[in-house]
Amino acid sequence: MPPNVVLIVVDTLRADHLSHYGYSRDTAKALDGFRSESILFTRAYSTAPWTGPSTISIHSGLSPARHGANAHGDVLPEEATTIAEYLSDAGYSTYGISYNYEVSRKTGYAQGFDVFNDFEHDVLDYPDIGFMVKRVARWASTKAEQPYFLYLQPMNTHGPYRVPPERQTQLLGRSPSETFEYYGEPMKSILREGALDRRADVAPDMVESLVDQYDVAVHYSMEEIAAILETLEAAGLLEETLVV
Repeated sequence: MPPNVVLIVVDTLRADHLSHYGYSRDTAKALDGFRSESILFTRAYSTAPWTGPSTISIHSGLSPARHGANAHGDVLPEEATTIAEYLSDAGYSTYGISYNYEVSRKTGYAQGFDVFNDFEHDVLDYPDIGFMVKRVARWASTKAEQPYFLYLQPMNTHGPYRVPPERQTQLLGRSPSETFEYYGEPMKSILREGALDRRADVAPDMVESLVDQYDVAVHYSMEEIAAILETLEAAGLLEETLVV
């Protein structure tokens, strides 16, 4: 039987904030066991600096210059053949979950998937990765068909770096400072209104707060991804499986 395939795209995750790449904080400790059995790539690059075009490239193998979908809300070209379509044609069952509205049925990502759960509301109101863990657990408990393709795109490492209160202190031994407010001032003025002179208003304590919030979200997300892998293993769905 051909191998199962699990593809997880952690939205806005920085390699240089993962402990497996040498970061000083132990943000990826939950995946140490997975790391010990894996290949770690050090020369992998995104095709674009934001979700839309880069994720289309992942699914289609086409560069942004080829697929041309470079604006917010652009749709995955119908003529592009996706990973899900290739694997579905090869006899795989296909299941996807995305919490980024740029990767949704509305933008064409359901093609090739037997089931595709998405989120089409404001990007800052995304569901918690914990709901994704529960969905995967339900899918795994009723799954009989193999081989399978499972695609996941959680959002907790995207601002506003949402982490449940009871998990806020696990990485730092304290909750991250709330000095920095995602899409508050001056971030909104700089990014949305082009007020570049306001960069001088970004104080060191704001940067420290931003880094703390981000790292806590990375740590939480890696723990939840570890829980997904444990769920698949417990259901007997991790053997002969390629996890990316």
